Amino acid sequence: MKWPLQKTSRIAQHLSIVLSIMLFYSSASQAQDDIVVIAHHNVKAQDLSTSKVKSIFGMRTRTWSDGLAIKVFVLADSNPMHIGFSKGILNTYPYNLRRIWDRRVYSGTGLAPETVNNEKEMLALIATTPNAIGYVYASNVDINVKILRIR
Repeated sequence: MKWPLQKTSRIAQHLSIVLSIMLFYSSASQAQDDIVVIAHHNVKAQDLSTSKVKSIFGMRTRTWSDGLAIKVFVLADSNPMHIGFSKGILNTYPYNLRRIWDRRVYSGTGLAPETVNNEKEMLALIATTPNAIGYVYASNVDINVKILRIR
């Protein structure tokens, strides 16, 4: 039995729409889950507001709520994960962050975060540095660090 051409084209259109929706939702959830903020296990916070994350990585907030100094780790400005973190979570560009950090350092009012070479080094340093915070791809998180939810 042959299907009428109009019926097969409608089915193809519906399948195309369904596939587009599936791809959209899978890529959207992947994009939200790609980069996570991580911390040393001694950090008491379980979650942070977006504004708090911006303040910490902008080096305005220097201590945790219990008064302990925050140690911030970041990747190089040109690293694709750092660019994704800056744009996706902090809503800014890496060059803006660099300008903020440089202004604080040169004016003597603050410090810049410590730059690490790669994600593996980031995980190792956060796992061994009390009060540390940084970010990695969710798929690479291990048991030596904890994920801080962003609300």
